[in-house]
Amino acid sequence: MEAHLTVQLTLLDEPTPVKIYVAVVRWSAPPMCGLDFLLIDEVGESRLSAYLKRDVSPSATSALRY
Repeated sequence: MEAHLTVQLTLLDEPTPVKIYVAVVRWSAPPMCGLDFLLIDEVGESRLSAYLKRDVSPSATSALRY
């Protein structure tokens, strides 16, 4: 059975969290897990993408799928 989650991501130096309306856990290895973002609004997707390009290594942004 798949569990669907709603997630709010608080980004550093951003006043408003990014809301992921539907996410699914694809793997877990406590304390980490991999989420697949299935539904995120266009503005949130743009903000998250810009944040990751700015604050995370290039290899991490290439792994981002939503």
